[in-house]
Amino acid sequence: MMQVRSIYERLNEKAAAIVESVDYDGSIEFSFSDYPEVKRDLQLLQRQFVGDMQSLIYSGTSAEWANSNLFQNIVANKALKYYRAQVDGEKFKHYFQTNSDQLQAFLARRDRGLNLSAKLWNQSQIYKDSLEATISTAVEKGMSAVTLSKRLSKYLHDWPALQADYQEKYSKATRCYDCEYRSIRLARNEISIAYRTAEQERWKQFDFILGYKIKLSGSHPRYDICDDLVGDYPKDFKFVGWHPNCLCYTVPIVMSEEEYWSDHRENSPNMITVPPDNFGKWVSENSERINEARSRGTLPCWVRDNEKHITRGWKKEFVYNEAVKQQLIQRGFWWRNMVSVEDFPNSAIKGFDVLAFDKVVEQVCDKNRILIKIKRIEDALDGKVALRYLGRLENGKEFELSRYFRFEKISGKNVPVVDHKLFVLPEELQGKGISKELMSAMVKQYKSCGIKRAYIHANIDVGGYCWAKYGAVAEKKEVEMIIENALNEHKISIHEYAKAKSVIENYKELVPMQNLANMSFGRNMLKGSSWQGYLDLSNEVQFEYLRDYLHI
Repeated sequence: MMQVRSIYERLNEKAAAIVESVDYDGSIEFSFSDYPEVKRDLQLLQRQFVGDMQSLIYSGTSAEWANSNLFQNIVANKALKYYRAQVDGEKFKHYFQTNSDQLQAFLARRDRGLNLSAKLWNQSQIYKDSLEATISTAVEKGMSAVTLSKRLSKYLHDWPALQADYQEKYSKATRCYDCEYRSIRLARNEISIAYRTAEQERWKQFDFILGYKIKLSGSHPRYDICDDLVGDYPKDFKFVGWHPNCLCYTVPIVMSEEEYWSDHRENSPNMITVPPDNFGKWVSENSERINEARSRGTLPCWVRDNEKHITRGWKKEFVYNEAVKQQLIQRGFWWRNMVSVEDFPNSAIKGFDVLAFDKVVEQVCDKNRILIKIKRIEDALDGKVALRYLGRLENGKEFELSRYFRFEKISGKNVPVVDHKLFVLPEELQGKGISKELMSAMVKQYKSCGIKRAYIHANIDVGGYCWAKYGAVAEKKEVEMIIENALNEHKISIHEYAKAKSVIENYKELVPMQNLANMSFGRNMLKGSSWQGYLDLSNEVQFEYLRDYLHI
C-alpha cells in the first residue's frame, strides 16, 4: 500500500533529522537510549506513527464499509426484482439498513485484548527497533539528513538488504522485525475485514439468503488452507478470511422464487445449517494444532468467531464393530462383559471413540508410572454402559476411573447422560494436571456422542474446587451448606462468608459453582468440600466456560 509507504517516508525524514542532531557517525551500533536528549523527539515520532496509521486505517475501513453497503444495495434491488417484489414502504426497509452502529463497534473492537490503537503502539516500538538497526547500517560519517532519510526508506522497504548489510557490518543478525511489511499487512487486513464484516451484517438482514459459498480467488497463489475449506457455509458462520491477506471471496446462495413466497421460508429445507464435510474433516485432523494455538493465545479469528462450528468439527463418526472390539481386546480390555456389537449402536455411549480415549489414558498413566490392571466396557443392560479403568502405583496406591453412560428423560426426551461414578488419584499425583488432561479427552468424546449432562460427586481433596472451576452447577441448598461448613471450619472469614452468600442470593434452585470458585477465597472455601451436581453440556454458556478452562 503506497499510503503506508508515504507515512514511513515522512517519519523517516524526521528520524534522520533526529540522528543528525546527535552527531552519530556510524562507527558503532545506534541506540536511542544512548541519547537521552532526543527522548521527547522519539516519543513524538512514535505518536505520529500511531496517529497517521490510525487515520489511514479508519479512513480505509469506513470507505470499504460504505463500498460493501453500496454493493449489497445492488444485491437487494436485484433480489427484489427477481422475486417480483414491489419496494413498498416499511416492508423491505430492513434490506437497506447500512448498520452504521456496527461500523462503530467494528472500529472499537478488540482482538486478543488489543484495540487498534494498542496494536499500533506495539508496532511503533517495532518501528523504533527497526530504525535503530537501519540507522546503525545506513549512516556514514558526514552523511546529510536528506540522504539518510532516503537510505532509511530504502532499507525499511527492502528488509532482506538491511539484514544482509547489517550482518556484514556487525557480524551478527538483526534482532528486529520487518516493520513496514507488518504495517502494510495490518492496514490491508483491517480494511479487508471491514468489507467482509459489513457484507455479512447485511446478509443477516437478507431473509432470502440460504447461506453462502466461500470460493478461491483467481489470483490464489499456492495450495494452502483456502483450498481445503472451500464450500457452502451457513449465514451464521463468520468469515473474514482464513489467514491475513486471504484472497478468498464469498457468493450468497439465494432462494428460489417459490421458496421466497412460501409461508415457511424461514425453515426452508435448503437452508444451510452446518459447514461442509471438508471443514469438519480439516478441524478433526488439525484439532491438536487448534488446541496448541488456543493455549498460546494465537487462535486465528475464524476459529474464535465460530466456536460452535469448530466443536461440531470434533465429531468424527465412531463405528463400533467386531474389528474395533478385537482392537480393544488387544489393548487389554476385559472381554467377558464387553458390550456386544449389536447393542452398542443403541447404547448411551454410541459415538464415544473408545480407542482414541484409551490412547490418552495410557499416555497419561505411562507418564505418571500408573500400571493399568483392568480395562472394562461393561454392558449394564437397558442401554447402560460402564467404562472403567483400575490401576496402581508401584507403592500400591490405587488409581480408578469409572464412568457410567445411560439415558435420562430431560424436558420430555430420552437423552444420553454420564455419571462420573469414581475417580481415585493418589495424593502424590494430585495437582499435576492429570484430571484436567483426562477431562479434556472425555469432554471431546462426550460432545461426539451427544452427552447432555455429566453428573458428578465432588469428594476428593481438591475435587470440590476443580468441579466448580469446570463449570458444574449444584443445588442451592447444598451450596449454602458448603458455605456454612467453610465458615465453621475457619476456611473463610465472616466478611468472606457474607460475600459468598450474596453471590448465590439471585439463584433459585441451581448455582453455577464457578461463580464461587472465581472468588479470591474460592479455593480455600471449596477445597475438600463434598457436593453433587452436573455439567450441562447442552448449555452453550456453560460449555464455553468448560472449554476455555480445559483449553479445548
